[in-house]
Amino acid sequence: MDNDETKRTYTLYRISDVAGNLLYVGATTNWPRRIYDHERKKPWYRKAMLIKLAHFDTFEELEIAEGNAISRDRPQFNYTLRKANRGKPRRPSGSGSLCQTPDGMWVGTVELGPHPINGKRHQKRVYSMNRDECERKLEAVKAQLAQRKTK
Repeated sequence: MDNDETKRTYTLYRISDVAGNLLYVGATTNWPRRIYDHERKKPWYRKAMLIKLAHFDTFEELEIAEGNAISRDRPQFNYTLRKANRGKPRRPSGSGSLCQTPDGMWVGTVELGPHPINGKRHQKRVYSMNRDECERKLEAVKAQLAQRKTK
């Protein structure tokens, strides 16, 4: 009996407009269905003129290729690399948040609680071009906060 994994086709697709501007980069195991979904649901798809496909042997290769293509080529309608965290557990409550801006910068945010004077939400942000470095900076801020609370 064949393993489902061996039957899959891992496809990276790139959708461009008539001028060659990259509109969207995506990854799928069923590219005809995915393109059909874009056609039905995405207003930007009306601009699509060219679809290029690249096939990969494993999901891991596909995921890396998609991340690289989005980071490098900055398609107009890929707002963030949302699939980069697929399969990874969520960060625990109170551990802060991480997100990537459209220009590729990573932003880490930790809640400090209400501001002591005006009671408004109080946050600390850290920035980096690298996710791991941003996480390290965020951990350092949380460690400083923990030290202040114990004093």
